[in-house]
Amino acid sequence: MDDPIAILRVSPVRRILALTLMGALGALILYLLFTSPPAAFIGQAFLLGLGLFALYNATRLYQATQSSIYLYADRIEDSEGTLLCRLSDIKSVDRGLFAFKPSNGLLIVTHKRLGRRWAPGLWWRMGSYIGIGGVTPASEGKAMAEAIASLTTHK
Repeated sequence: MDDPIAILRVSPVRRILALTLMGALGALILYLLFTSPPAAFIGQAFLLGLGLFALYNATRLYQATQSSIYLYADRIEDSEGTLLCRLSDIKSVDRGLFAFKPSNGLLIVTHKRLGRRWAPGLWWRMGSYIGIGGVTPASEGKAMAEAIASLTTHK
């Protein structure tokens, strides 16, 4: 196995903050449901679904943010071994202010559609777009974006 060129790790403080906020949102919605439920059944079902969905997302966030993202000479993958994309598939990298990207992260546009996957707080992939970042430090995200741009423009 080759050594990574750049590693994007999760910030522990951001992870705890995100987990706390997502869990608190779910608990607050469920508390609202049980203390002052809406009169209509559809409203109760909506609040129940929304509260459970927030708690489910908190557990997904907890699991996903236990890993990191690695940039190798030919690919980007997470520490679980999930391939995000190959560098040969990258069309562009955007860290701009108005890019549709995760917080402190980057947006990668690929030449081909790669399907949908999501690791909450770390990365998402929809079609030919990949967003990397979220609960990661801005400095590591910037370094990874610059390394990807450098590797893809010199080939």
